[in-house]
Amino acid sequence: MRFFAEVLPYLRGESFSDNLRIPFFEEREPLLPWWIGRAAYLEKVLAGRSVIHVGCVDHGPENAAARMAKDAWLHQKLARIASTCAGVDIDAQGIKYLAETLGLSQVYCADLAAEDVPALQNRHWDVLLLGEVIEHLDDPVAFLTGVRRRYGGCIGSLLATVPNAFAWDNLRYALRGEERINTDHRYWFTPYTLAKVLIRAGFTPKAFHFMSLLPVRRPPIWKSFYRRRKAEKLIAFWMQDRYPALRKTLVMWAVPQ
Repeated sequence: MRFFAEVLPYLRGESFSDNLRIPFFEEREPLLPWWIGRAAYLEKVLAGRSVIHVGCVDHGPENAAARMAKDAWLHQKLARIASTCAGVDIDAQGIKYLAETLGLSQVYCADLAAEDVPALQNRHWDVLLLGEVIEHLDDPVAFLTGVRRRYGGCIGSLLATVPNAFAWDNLRYALRGEERINTDHRYWFTPYTLAKVLIRAGFTPKAFHFMSLLPVRRPPIWKSFYRRRKAEKLIAFWMQDRYPALRKTLVMWAVPQ
């Protein structure tokens, strides 16, 4: 999906509206199956490409080790399918664990917005991946601006994944009068607000998709009528299949300006 041309002046700050209507879908536009999950999508689009994976530790070395044992750790999957994959994280203990305990090469402890990593800057990379990172930052525009200034000349594209503010789960929890959230998150994003942040930081958004965070298995229909939990899953499946903007994850491609 891409933003319609009439939305671009608003994203760039050239026009203003306090009630702008932003259509997401063109008629008959092919959509990604939502049930494949974020990791499967990333494996597909990053296969054979050179990748800088920011946030590779994934909430601490213990979490990385546990996911690795289940073959569910994203960096492990990317390292397997990419032509080359460098991992970057600000978690010093986590990077030390990946390098010394797991024996991974090309892992760096660095804040890419504020530090130069010559091993990354001295070659070209197809994609810089920010997977579930931006929502954890105090100032996403400042961070992305710093990344572009230091690394924009050596990357082809930036690929960001963030929690979708429109997600079906958010709606059903709101109807119950509650919020469910990762307590380290600062933001929820929509396609417009994420694109606005990227443009303010000097990136040009090119395309975006809604998808599931994890792979989804369709619940058996005949059982769903007898068990409330399975019925809720069936409703969730139908809603997210019928209305893609209700999917849990927002994925956006951008290029440095």
